[in-house]
Amino acid sequence: MQNKIVLTLLAAIMPAVLSAGTLTLSVTTGIPSADDYLIYMGCTVSIASCTPATPGDSANVAFLAAALPAGTVNPNPTATIPNSVISGYVTAIGLATPTDVVIALGNGIAITSNTWASLFTTSESQIAADLIGGSTAQKADLLSFFEQNYTDFIPLNGTGGNIGEFSNGVVVGTLGATVSASTVPEPGTFALTGSLLGGLALVRRRRLNRSR
Repeated sequence: MQNKIVLTLLAAIMPAVLSAGTLTLSVTTGIPSADDYLIYMGCTVSIASCTPATPGDSANVAFLAAALPAGTVNPNPTATIPNSVISGYVTAIGLATPTDVVIALGNGIAITSNTWASLFTTSESQIAADLIGGSTAQKADLLSFFEQNYTDFIPLNGTGGNIGEFSNGVVVGTLGATVSASTVPEPGTFALTGSLLGGLALVRRRRLNRSR
C-alpha cells in the first residue's frame, strides 16, 4: 500500500516537469542592423483566436531574451516561453541607419517603399527614435506598436516571413518561428521527487529487515 501511495504521488507531480516551451527562430539577413529587438506575443489558444485581449490566455506581448544581433546573425536563436503557449506572433525590428527601420513582416505583405505608411499609423521616424532611445517609455511604445499591428507580423507556426528595409523598399532577410514543448523541471520538483524516492527505498529496506 505504501508503495502504491508513493507511485501515485510521483505520477501526480510529473506534469509539473513540463513547465516551459522553446521558441526557435530561423534568421537570415544580408545587412547589418543596430538597436535590434525581438518582440513576441504568445497565446494559449489557436492562431485564429489569438489576440492580445483573449481572456484567459497568456497574451504576453514582450521582448524576448534573445536579440537579433547586428551583422553576422545566429541562424537559430532560441528563447524560453511558457509551455502553455501554442500560438502567437513574432517580429524582429532594428535599424539599418538611424532613420531606416528594418522589420520582419508575415508572408503575403509586399515590402515596398510605401509599405510602412500603408500598414502602420505609427510613423517610421517614431519607431526609429524609440529603437535608438531605449528608455522605459520608448520600449513601451514598441510593445504597443506590436500589439496594435500583431497580425502583420510572423505567426509562430513555421510559415515565416520577410525582413524588410523600408526606406529602400527591399527584402533584406527572412525570419521563421516555431514553438515546441520542452521538459524543464520546475523549482522544487527535483527535491520532491528525491524525497519520495528516498521514502520508497526506506520502506523496501524495512520490509527486507522484517523478512530476515
